[in-house]
This record gives sequence, structure tokens and C-alpha cells, in this order.
Amino acid sequence: MRSPTLMLPQPPLDMQMSDAIGWFTIFIFVPLGVATAIAIAHLVRGKGPMLLLCLVGGVLAAAFEPLVDVLGLVYFPDPGTHTAFTFMARPLPWLIVFVYSWYVGGQAYVAYRVIERGIDRAGVFRLWAIFAAINVVLETPGLVGGVYTYYGAQPLNFWGFPLWWSIVNPLMPVVGGALIAKVGPELGSGWKLVGVIPLVPMADGIANAATGWPVWIALNSGIGYSVTYPALIATTGLVLYSLWVVSLAVARPVEQAARSAAAHDSHANARSAAALAI
Repeated sequence: MRSPTLMLPQPPLDMQMSDAIGWFTIFIFVPLGVATAIAIAHLVRGKGPMLLLCLVGGVLAAAFEPLVDVLGLVYFPDPGTHTAFTFMARPLPWLIVFVYSWYVGGQAYVAYRVIERGIDRAGVFRLWAIFAAINVVLETPGLVGGVYTYYGAQPLNFWGFPLWWSIVNPLMPVVGGALIAKVGPELGSGWKLVGVIPLVPMADGIANAATGWPVWIALNSGIGYSVTYPALIATTGLVLYSLWVVSLAVARPVEQAARSAAAHDSHANARSAAALAI
């Protein structure tokens, strides 16, 4: 006997883009504008192009958004003149390009610098928690303003933003920072540093695919909350496990991390003093 066919979740195709897209795009662009200014200042002061390369890598990582939207049941109404690109029949606004550049790329740079300075295992988890809080703050205004929506049986969806996304998303810059910290020194300097750029979209793909798949499968099963909440537990476990794996690669004992941070600050102060003398 054939079992009844489940109805797969469908995006709200009748949803119209909100006028809030204008101010929300500005809201999203401001951190990118600040990060870009800092990146240019680094170049001018001879501090290297690492931040700029990370921001470029974040732009490339935006190519993952249509795939994540289809699998994770996210929907942007047609943004019209605000459209940056269309893929998988999903037109996406410029704000996606902006937010990926600084949230994935820029924060990967922050994670890299923190790791370079010295971080213990608990610090890796704290860094993820900070990025998680930032994720909630950056997405909530756009959801409340009707710029986009999450649909289907999304777990932990209390005000329009399913909080399980804030568990998975911050793993992207943490993984990105770890990759840069380990691969960057092998690239050396000069033109070889462009090898940092693909590390950012790689981190995006690794983090999402490695941890988000249980909830993606559950959401697209059409069964409902009875499977998406157990899947949430699995995804959360995979994220925590991934953070532990990252910590194995980059974390140091508390005392060693503290000594490394102190030495890093001392070298930075010496470089600053030398620059001022010049």
C-alpha cells in the first residue's frame, strides 16, 4: 500500500519585496564600509593585504547563498533594481554580497588575528558565540522589515529568525580564520597571498555542508517539527564537534596562549614605535 505523498515546503511566491530593503541594505553595508576603510589603511601603512583578501573571499562566498536558501528554506522576493545576481531561479539583492563580504570574510580575518595572537580551546567557543550574537543582530531587522523570510517547519523560530541558523552561520568565519592561520604562513608573501581568497568560500561550504545537512534534510522532508527539532539536536552536536576539531588545530594551553598574546602585543608595539620613529 502506497504511503500518502508529503507536501514539500514551498516558498511564498506571492510575497512582495518590502520598501525596507533600502535602509536594510545601508544597515548591512556599514560594517563592510568600515572594514574596507580599515583594509585600505592597512595597505597604506604597510600592514599587508590580508583583510582586503578576506573581504574579496567573502564576496565569492556569496555564491553559496542560493544553494543554502533552497536547502534551508529561505526566500527573498524579487528585489527588482536591487538585484545583484540570479542563480537557481533565486534573484538575490546586493545586500547578500555585502553581508557575505564582512560577515564571512571580514570576521574570518578577525578570527585569524585572534588565533594568531594566541587562543585557548575555550576561546574558540567564545569566538563562535560572539559571531552567533552578531548574526542575530544583523538578520533580525531585515526579517521584521519583510525583506526576506524563512519558511517551513524551522526550529527555534520565535520572531521570524530561526535561531538554529545562528548556531551554524558563525562556524563559517571560525573555520575561515583557522584555515587562514594554518595556510597563510605557507603562502608566504607577495602574490602568493591571493591563495587566501578561496579559503573563505571554502570555509563557507565546509561549515554549512558539514553541520547543516540534518536540518536541511528534515526541513525538506515535509514531515514537520517532529523531525526538524531532532535534526536541530544533531546539527548542534555537529557544530560543537566541529569547533572542538578546530580547537585541536589552532588552540593552545591557557598559559601558552597568554604568553603568545603578550609576545604578539610586544612585537606590535615595537613595530609601531619603529614606524613612528621613521
